[in-house]
Amino acid sequence: MRAVTAPRLLADVLCERGHAQDAWSLLELAAGAAAGFHLAGRAAARRELVALQLGRGRCLHLLDHPEQALTELDGALAALDDDRDLADHIQALRLRAMVLEQAGDVAGA
Repeated sequence: MRAVTAPRLLADVLCERGHAQDAWSLLELAAGAAAGFHLAGRAAARRELVALQLGRGRCLHLLDHPEQALTELDGALAALDDDRDLADHIQALRLRAMVLEQAGDVAGA
């Protein structure tokens, strides 16, 4: 799981500092490592994948790819419905509203 968590956390920092393109390459690396996760009964792995989807959604938003960002965020929201993590759910909904606004869907935001 470290192969996913470490690059995801570094990507979060890079996004915060305005380096979304650099962050994206790390998120792609993390997504490749996450492809081998076995999720059955592993709450920690599921939470890490949700965090990865949120990070990818945020990065895609910053890179001006709203459609792809929505795909990632919708995946995170679907997983969060199962986990009932309110803080992450609110974060995902707020980010989704920003992406919808970016895409011109002010009513949907």
